[in-house]
Amino acid sequence: MKTSNIKFSSLMLSLILAISSCAPSQKHDKNRNNTQNAGITENDADLPPIVEQDLVSTDDHFQKILEDETKAAQYEAPTNAIKNGEDLIYVGYTKLKNVKSVYDRTKNELEVSGIAEILNADKKSVRVKQEFKIKGQYKADRGTINLRPVEDSKDAKDIQVRAVVTCFKSDLGEKYDCARAIIDLFIKHQNNFYTEQLESTSFDKPKVVGGAHKEKDKKPEIEMDLVDPEADNNQVKVTPEGQAEDKKPVIDTVVQTPAASKPAVVIDESKEEADPEALAEVEEGDDDSIAGRYEGKAALVKLAKLFLSDKDIEELDANDGKPKSSKDDDDSDDQQVAVPVQKDTKGRLRLSNQAVGSPDNGRLRNASFLKTHIDTYKLADKVVIANSSPKNYYGTQEMMEILEAIGEKANTLQRNKIFISRISAKAGGRLPPSKSHQNGMDVDIGYFTVQGKVQFPIVASGGALKKSDFSVAKTLEVFKFLMTQQVSPVDRLFVDQSIINNLCREAKNSGKFKGSEKAAYAKLFENLQHVDGHGNHFHLRLRCTKNQPDCQHRIYKKMNNCSAG
Repeated sequence: MKTSNIKFSSLMLSLILAISSCAPSQKHDKNRNNTQNAGITENDADLPPIVEQDLVSTDDHFQKILEDETKAAQYEAPTNAIKNGEDLIYVGYTKLKNVKSVYDRTKNELEVSGIAEILNADKKSVRVKQEFKIKGQYKADRGTINLRPVEDSKDAKDIQVRAVVTCFKSDLGEKYDCARAIIDLFIKHQNNFYTEQLESTSFDKPKVVGGAHKEKDKKPEIEMDLVDPEADNNQVKVTPEGQAEDKKPVIDTVVQTPAASKPAVVIDESKEEADPEALAEVEEGDDDSIAGRYEGKAALVKLAKLFLSDKDIEELDANDGKPKSSKDDDDSDDQQVAVPVQKDTKGRLRLSNQAVGSPDNGRLRNASFLKTHIDTYKLADKVVIANSSPKNYYGTQEMMEILEAIGEKANTLQRNKIFISRISAKAGGRLPPSKSHQNGMDVDIGYFTVQGKVQFPIVASGGALKKSDFSVAKTLEVFKFLMTQQVSPVDRLFVDQSIINNLCREAKNSGKFKGSEKAAYAKLFENLQHVDGHGNHFHLRLRCTKNQPDCQHRIYKKMNNCSAG
């Protein structure tokens, strides 16, 4: 058995090394293992019943990546406050020390303890610190736990700590397991709310506290390190003292066409295997983004209810004439804080909570299928799957809606259809030859042409714009639409630099920066980025939303591809 396993592992390693990449990758995440699909099996007997772990915040991880001030200034600043109803939850003003967790599968119980510090406005000196221990249980049909203090604090000046834990489902089954989880930690001090997001990232050698577990085939036990990614969603740039932060100047990007740009080639995805030379030619470059925080629950959780003490809950129950409720029952609303099935902008039912993780380190659950969406809503005259193989056309509901919106917009520009090359596989994960396209939030679309007849025109090759049917005006109009529409927020557009240069020239010559839509075009060029391999299609990436709480944000470099002056 061991010999067979070794041969199989060697074969898989060889296959992985042989696969070329075909989409923007994130090289800064080398210390992050692909944990979205690891560590959980269908057989509970293979898992340790009780595991104690040391947990680490990723606030330090992010700062280490950007410890070079020159490099840090090149990136967009992470948010320092999240809007939650009428409240602001401050980000980056806390520090956790000696954080540990005990996860008990037999009781479905998780306990987190440590020391929480509140920092002053300089984010360096400590204002106040306090030890905490919080615990909670979850039900098998729910993926969220509320963590409350083991002992309530009696001093109003003390730090109050709560958490909402989002547990992931196992890979093969439908049962939730909190060995893989996002922990949104909330701290209250003097009527200010703070948050720090923790994530499990390591699965090596946990300390088994109690019970025995089966070591079949030496499957890895589970250890969680918690990290603290930063976000840019629902953001407000303020400090706890209410002072607005000074904005750092945007660093101009040198707008020049990279000489090393690779020729664009269209892969015939209807074939089981693409030509290796073609795969090498369509290999796409690195977008230089950094992993941020997950969308999480910070914008959705009911803060007032979360910070009620046991005594407050008992008094409310008494005033309402109801019997005393257990904390678990009282938390039922918050445990289901993940957005349920809602309606889209056209009043149709829509799915949610599909995207897990990031574009290059994620997966897709309960995926929406583009072909079904096209057939159901009669979009064949607007949106086209560009090859006969349907395996690469799964994504989030937001992706289906934005493709429908692009198709309708393109139709108004005397173009009948948009052509889609790939989105994600049904369950997400690695989609060879791509490194991204893993969580249903990326899509490749052919450029817009004058007559609307060419599916994937080779617009840029070898670092220069080629003569083709490419329509600069249509592309500029649709790109501006993408950055301003209200259907699904767009995170980034990846194209070739020579195309960006021509779009900039068109915008200036047609007076786009002088009219009422000046801000819209400025926003477009701030989110338009050169990445090698986009000479015959553009790569659209959606932003994580509240409908996708397990989706992980990216932090991008600042772009200034087209000065309005």
